[in-house]
Amino acid sequence: MPRRLNRDFVKREFEKYGYTLPPDFTYTNNSTTYRCYDEANSRYVSISYKQLRYKVEHGIRQEYAYPNPFEGMEINVEETKPNTSFDRWDNARKDDAFISSYGRETKEMMFNYFKDSIKKLMKKQDVTMNFDEHDKIFQLKSFIEACKVAGPMIADKNIRLTITDADGRIAYRHLSAETLKYLDILFTTDEFDRVHDSMDDVVDNILDVVKIDVEFVEKKQGKRIIAEFFPYLNKSDIDLRRYGIFKSQNEEGFNEPCLIQAFKTSSIFTEDEIKMLKSFIKTRAVAQTELREISELMKVHIHCKKWHGQLTALSSKRSNDTGKTSHVDFGIEYKALRSINLIIFNEHYMLNERLNVSEGYIKRYEEINKDNRFKNHLRKMMLLKFDEKRYSFSKKGLKIIKLIKLMIEKNLLVRMSDKEINKYSYDFKAQTLEFDGKSREVFVGDKKDSMFKRLNKVPQTKHFFGYKPEDDEIDDRLNEIQEVVDRLKLRKNINVKLYYKFSELMQKIMYEYGCFDNVFELCGVNAKRIRDECIFPKTRTFNDKPFYSNQKLYYIDLNGAYMSAIKYIPTGENGNNGVNPQIKDLIEKLYKERMKAKEKGNEKLARTLKFLMNSCWGYSIKRPKLIKHKYTKNVDNYIETYAPFVIGYNYNEDGISGFVDTVNSFVPHYTIPQFARSVLIEFNKIMNEVKQLVTVYYENVDAILISESDYNKLVKLGYVGNELGKFKIEHIFTEIAIKSSKRYVATLEDGSKFYHVPKRSGQCTCVQNDVDYDEFVNSCKRN
Repeated sequence: MPRRLNRDFVKREFEKYGYTLPPDFTYTNNSTTYRCYDEANSRYVSISYKQLRYKVEHGIRQEYAYPNPFEGMEINVEETKPNTSFDRWDNARKDDAFISSYGRETKEMMFNYFKDSIKKLMKKQDVTMNFDEHDKIFQLKSFIEACKVAGPMIADKNIRLTITDADGRIAYRHLSAETLKYLDILFTTDEFDRVHDSMDDVVDNILDVVKIDVEFVEKKQGKRIIAEFFPYLNKSDIDLRRYGIFKSQNEEGFNEPCLIQAFKTSSIFTEDEIKMLKSFIKTRAVAQTELREISELMKVHIHCKKWHGQLTALSSKRSNDTGKTSHVDFGIEYKALRSINLIIFNEHYMLNERLNVSEGYIKRYEEINKDNRFKNHLRKMMLLKFDEKRYSFSKKGLKIIKLIKLMIEKNLLVRMSDKEINKYSYDFKAQTLEFDGKSREVFVGDKKDSMFKRLNKVPQTKHFFGYKPEDDEIDDRLNEIQEVVDRLKLRKNINVKLYYKFSELMQKIMYEYGCFDNVFELCGVNAKRIRDECIFPKTRTFNDKPFYSNQKLYYIDLNGAYMSAIKYIPTGENGNNGVNPQIKDLIEKLYKERMKAKEKGNEKLARTLKFLMNSCWGYSIKRPKLIKHKYTKNVDNYIETYAPFVIGYNYNEDGISGFVDTVNSFVPHYTIPQFARSVLIEFNKIMNEVKQLVTVYYENVDAILISESDYNKLVKLGYVGNELGKFKIEHIFTEIAIKSSKRYVATLEDGSKFYHVPKRSGQCTCVQNDVDYDEFVNSCKRN
C-alpha cells in the first residue's frame, strides 16, 4: 500500500523541483491544484502533486538549484533570510512608487492584508472588507493589489463593490481591469494643481472609505455594440492574423485591440497614424459609436457591418446562412479620399473581405493535408473538388464570416476558456507611443441645450461653482455669473445654465472673446516637446535646509498668482508663429469683476470667478478624459446598456436616477501646451525679478517669506498693492520653524499658533493641528 502523503513531504517535493508554496499551504490530495511560485520561470502557476510527478517522471522538470544571489561576495550566506513569499511580493512591486516608498514593517502589514484579501476574493462569496482609520490607505492599496491578482481568475462572475464612506454615503464600482487602472491613479499621480474633473468624484469617495462590500453577481454583456477580441485560437495552417485571429497568445499583435489590428492590416494608414490611434485607444473593447470620432480624426470613410447571427454549428441545408447583418457609415464625406470596410463578428472588429480559401478546403482539411499531391501545392486552399484521379479549384474564396463559421464547426478554431478570456481582458494595457502628431485650429462649439437635464432639473455642482451650493441658491448664483459674462460683450451670447464645469464655460468665453483666433491644438511629439519645456515653480526652504527664526517675517503672495503672468497665447500650427494678446484683456476684466464681488462681500461669486480664470491655462495641459461622469434618469437601464464600460455608479434619493462612471474607450488628446509654457515663462520672470531684490527664506509657488526690512523695500519699489500682479500680506510671523518644504509651524503676530504639517494620505494632504508645537520647534532647531 503506497505511503500516505503529508503536508511537509509534499511541500519539500514541490520545493525540490523549484515550486514555492504559500506559507499557509494545506495538502488535500494529489489531484488538487495549488497556486505556487515557479522559481525557474519567475511566475505563478497552479499545479497538483500528480502533475508535478508527471513532469518529473517524464523529464519535463529537473531538480531546481536555487541561484545564490551572494555568489562572489564576502558574506555569510547562512545568515541571510530565505526568499519568503513576502520578499517575492515586495520584489514584484519594486517599480510601484507608493509601496517602495515605505519601510519593511509597513510593507509586511500591507502584504498580510493583501493575502487575507486574496483568500476572501477567491472564495467567490460575498464579503465585507473593513478599513482601519489609521492604516486605511495602506489597506486600500493592498486590497487593490489583491484585486489585480484575483480579478483575472474570476471569469464567471461580475464583482460589485459597494463603497461606504465615513458619512454613510454609498457608491458602487464594478471590479474590472479599467476600475483597477483608475483606482491606481490614487497612488501614482502627484498632480495637485490641476483642473478638477470627473475623476475627482472617484478619488474623493475612495479615500474616505470605511468599508467595501464585495458581491459576486451574474455577468451582463450590455446592449451597446462593442468589439473586443476574438476568443478562438487558430489550429489550421490558414494565416488569419490579418483578421486578429491567432494561433497562440504569444503571437505579436494578440494583445492589441482588434480595431487597431484591422486598421493596421488595411495598409491605408501611415505608421504615424497607427501610433496615434494606439495612443488614443484606452481599452481593448471599443464601442461602435466611437467610430464616428475616429472617422473624423483619421479622415476616413468607415463602412461597418454588424453580424447578428449566433455561433452555432452549420448544417448542410443552411450552409449559406450568414445570419442577419446591419451596417452604419461613418465619414461618408471622406469616401473619395480613403475607405475601410469592417465587420463586427462575435464582438470582434475585422476587415470585411474574401480570402483565398474554399469551402472544400475547410470541409476536407485533414484529407487534403494528408494527400501527397497537395501537401506543398500553392493553391491547395482553393480546392473545389477532387478524387483519386483529378481535382479542380474554386474561382473565388470565402467571405471572412463564412470561413470562420466553417472553421469553428470543423474545430479548426478552438474557443479559449472563460478564464483565459478574462485573463487577457485584464492583461491589456493602453499604449502611449511617440508620433509626430497633428495640429488643428481651436474650435469651441456651442453647448447644446440638454432637454434631459432641463426636464429632470439636474443641478450644477462644485465642478461648476468651485464650492457646493445649497439647492435653493443655485438659480441666483447662475444669474449673477450670467450678468458677469454678459458684461464681457462676447461675439456670441453664452447661456451659462447649459454648462456643468467651470473649465468648459471658461473655454467658451475665451473662444467668443477671440482669445483662440489663429491658435492651434497639438498632439504627439510636438505637444510633448512643448510640455517638457514647462518649468513649474517648486516649494523650497532657504538653501534647501531646515530653517528657524524668531524675527518678524512677512509671508506675502502674488495677487492673481498665475493670472498676473498671462499676457498672450502663442499662435500658428506649431505654437510659435506669433501671439494673440486677447487673453490678457479678458483676464483683467474678470479680475476686476472678482475684486468688485469681494468688495461687496460676495465671496461665492469671487470664488467661482477665481476658478474660471485659473482654469483657462490649466485646461491647456489637461489630462486625457478617461472617465465619463454622466447623470441618468435610470441608472439600472444605463448600466445594462453600457455594462462592459461601467466602472461605478451611485443612486439619488429616489433610488432610480443617479450618476454612472463609464470608461472612455477612445480619448483623442489634443492640448494647447504652448499657452501653459508662455504663462510659466512670464510667471517665473516675475518671481525671479523679486527674488533678486530680497532674501527669500521660504517660497511656495506664488508666495515668499521675507524679512520686515525687505518687505518695506518692496513697498517703496512699488511691488506691493491690491492690483493684479502686485504682492499682498498673507501672514506676519514672529517665530517660524520649517522642517521641510511642506512642513512648518509658526506664531502669528497676534500670538496664535499656525500649523502647516501635511500628512500623506495616498496622494492627498490634510493639515494636522494636533502636532506638539514646542517639540516641532526644538526638533527643527536641533537640525
